[in-house]
Amino acid sequence: YDARLPLDAQPRELLLDRSLRDFVPARHRSGKTAVVGHTSQKNGQVLDLGYLICLDTNCAKGGWLTACEFPSGRTWQVDIDGRRRG
Repeated sequence: YDARLPLDAQPRELLLDRSLRDFVPARHRSGKTAVVGHTSQKNGQVLDLGYLICLDTNCAKGGWLTACEFPSGRTWQVDIDGRRRG
């Protein structure tokens, strides 16, 4: 996303085709927390930058499927067989 633009004015390509490996946006001007995916965290841990949360924990390649409850931020993770982590 572009931190300078309102949420309803975000260009589609910024929302769909950007990896956090290539570009980490600044805090959005709205002050809202951005929740993103599609940049897998190979260590299986949720990436939390305080203003941006990446929930992709590498499920597609043997990692964890992660769910997050908002606004508490509580997370649950399961493996491919449905076994809970932790």
